Amino acid sequence: MLKLTFPGPEFNVSFHNHSDMSDGAAPLELMCRTAKAAGLREFGMSDHWVIPDDDAIDPSSWRMIPGRLDEYVEKLLALKKELDCETFTLRLGLEVDFFFGNSTDVVKNLEKYKKSTGKIALHDDTVVKNILCEGVARANHALYMESITLHSRSGMGTTLASILVIGKKAYICHIGDSRVYGLISGKLSRLTKDHSLVQ
Repeated sequence: MLKLTFPGPEFNVSFHNHSDMSDGAAPLELMCRTAKAAGLREFGMSDHWVIPDDDAIDPSSWRMIPGRLDEYVEKLLALKKELDCETFTLRLGLEVDFFFGNSTDVVKNLEKYKKSTGKIALHDDTVVKNILCEGVARANHALYMESITLHSRSGMGTTLASILVIGKKAYICHIGDSRVYGLISGKLSRLTKDHSLVQ
C-alpha cells in the first residue's frame, strides 16, 4: 500500500512527486490513483528529465532515460483523461535541471509537447498559487514540529518573504513583517504589506 504525505486539507494539493521513471520508488499509475483515492484536489507528477551540457555530469541515478519522455507524457495524459473530474485534477510536469550551455536546445526538445499539454512552463496562476501554498504549509509544519519537539524552541516562529519568478511574472508570498521590495524604473518600492497591528 502506497502511503501519501501532503500538506493537509487546508491546501489539499501535492505537486513535487517523482515516480520510478526517475528517482522515485513507486510506479506512475499507482501514485496518481493513490492521490485521487486519498482525496487530494490536485496532484502533479514532476519526474526528473535531465540533459547535461557536460559529459562529466552523470545524472543517470536520478533522471528518467531521456528516450522515455514520450512514454511518460502519454501515460500521464491517458491517466489525466481517465482520472480528472470535478474534485480531482492531475497535473503533468517535469523537473528539468538547468544548464547554461544547452538551455535553448532543451527548450526546443520540449517544444513538441506544447501541443499535447498546452504549455511548456508554468503560466497558470492558480497552479502557481497552489505550489506556493504547499511550500508554506510544509515549512510551517516543519517549524511546528521543531517547536513541540525541542523545549528550548517552544513557541518559536518566523516570518517569510519569497518570490517565484516564471518568465516575466514574479509571484510573491510573504508572512509577517519581512518585506519584499521591487526596483521598478529605477525606483525602489515596497510590494508587500506587513501582517502586524501597525499596518
